[in-house]
Amino acid sequence: MTSKVKLLSMVMAAMLAVSALSACSSNKDQNASSSSPSASTSANESASGTDTASIDPLAKIDDPITLTTVRRTLQSTKYKDGQSAESNPWINFLKDQGVNILYNWMADASQFENQMNVTIASGDIPDILPQITGSQANTLIKGDQLMDMKPYLDKYLSDEAKSVLYGDGGTLMNSTVTSDGKQYLLPLTASEIRADIKGLWIRKDWLDKLHLSVPTTAEEFEKVAEAFTTQDPDGNGKPDTYGFGLSGKDNLILDWGGADGVFEMFHAQPGPWWDNSLFYEKDESGNIIWSGSKPGVKQALSLLQTMYKKGELAKDFGTIDAGGKLAQDLTGEKVGMFMGRWWQALWPLPDLKTKDPKSEWIVVNMPSGDGKPTQPYGYRPGNVYVAVSKNMKNPEAFVKMINWYVEKVYGPNADTNNFASTDPNNVGSWTSSAPFVINDPFKLSRDYTAVSTALKAKDPSKLNTEQKQYYDDVQKFEQDPSYVVGWSAWQNYSGADGTAGKHYFEDNKESDVLKNAFFSVPNEKMVTTIPMYKKMAEEMITKIIYGQASVDDWDNLVNDWNKLAGNDILKDIQANAK
Repeated sequence: MTSKVKLLSMVMAAMLAVSALSACSSNKDQNASSSSPSASTSANESASGTDTASIDPLAKIDDPITLTTVRRTLQSTKYKDGQSAESNPWINFLKDQGVNILYNWMADASQFENQMNVTIASGDIPDILPQITGSQANTLIKGDQLMDMKPYLDKYLSDEAKSVLYGDGGTLMNSTVTSDGKQYLLPLTASEIRADIKGLWIRKDWLDKLHLSVPTTAEEFEKVAEAFTTQDPDGNGKPDTYGFGLSGKDNLILDWGGADGVFEMFHAQPGPWWDNSLFYEKDESGNIIWSGSKPGVKQALSLLQTMYKKGELAKDFGTIDAGGKLAQDLTGEKVGMFMGRWWQALWPLPDLKTKDPKSEWIVVNMPSGDGKPTQPYGYRPGNVYVAVSKNMKNPEAFVKMINWYVEKVYGPNADTNNFASTDPNNVGSWTSSAPFVINDPFKLSRDYTAVSTALKAKDPSKLNTEQKQYYDDVQKFEQDPSYVVGWSAWQNYSGADGTAGKHYFEDNKESDVLKNAFFSVPNEKMVTTIPMYKKMAEEMITKIIYGQASVDDWDNLVNDWNKLAGNDILKDIQANAK
């Protein structure tokens, strides 16, 4: 496999994991508890009618059954000859186990959510819903269309599956259990919260060239951005670089390439999460407040406005999209700093490393705006769920599918070649070819710890096949710096100071992350109004940075949002936290 193809496979696997993240909610899920329909009584009685000790959680189903579902596809994927979405190692294995999978429809990732909305509106949902949003979950729960899966999980889940899904003590899985003990939504693709925090990525070679130190204060951050803009860090004699990359289109207050890290410098977070929820935290008195109302928002906006005036942001940042123009500027050596995720060493930075082998990045926490240590803000580990139709006749079969999946992908005899491949020409053996995906929430940090420890000890004997590949790639890179796949592995697994893996999974402990006080499935009011807030906030922040509005105009937006829904949502969250 060529380096480019190998790197592509790593990127695609990472992006699939990211795109399939699922959200978690608190035990006081205000949405579900306020309208919790009764699940199928006969099904629940069935789940409690057999002695658990007599159940073989991995046994085949004697009388074959057919389960319906739907499928999210990617246009760029390729199957081996003779394979397809309906015929591949995963589907064939399940058939051998007594479960025939029937796809009601398939839709490209770009159209999947819309197609799912149509299906939900029709009232004719499949047995298994492999990926639904918080908004869709609201509709389904309100319409009494989902099965309470808790009795079946309690009874049929294998020990191996329990060790994966409840490996954190049950925080993730139990978070979607409603206040009345029901579990309609399963966060099977959730990852630990550190996988979703951002860090400040800085061109280390530019810092060294200009004799600059890693910024630790807001003032130093702005000075580094100024130097990256005015002192020709790329050495081409042209004024064509800028200090801080900002994606004003879609990602302005959300995800990588956004401004959320600048707000974190001043201990505030006005941005929403993917599933239409905002960030709430406790003030000094222990009261829950909306983070977007804190004074730090205006301090961050003032800094960004100043940086724009001085040319330290792209002139057209408001129209720059992260996956397009910002990625191009990063790989085109135009940008010195940006807010990024753990997987940026897989994309888009390898293209820059190929073009300029001397380019180097470090990842650090945001500098402080007031001398107090900054904290990464953690909303929650995702935004989609797996669910089962209330009318499914064999809900225990779904749990067995979980058990079989864990055995094939995470068990002691895991068959990664057939069921967890990352070969871009063998999609049928990807985990995503299963009817639904299950993440080991702590896989990323576990792999990082295992590989970095092995590298320090120079002993790979305890590594699994995948980890050993990362180990080998790092070693090859250290011998051959032109090996870009190895550079990505070095960033994510070497444990060297300033690398991505060390920043996200060692320097930052889970206890270091400031977690959202609202850790629930968004209720109907949030789902219908927060998209309006997002649009309002993006427009206002863009105008303020451009200098077309005053920083104080943020106060007007806060007042407008509170009148629209903000005050009511905050009261609901405060009430449910008691």
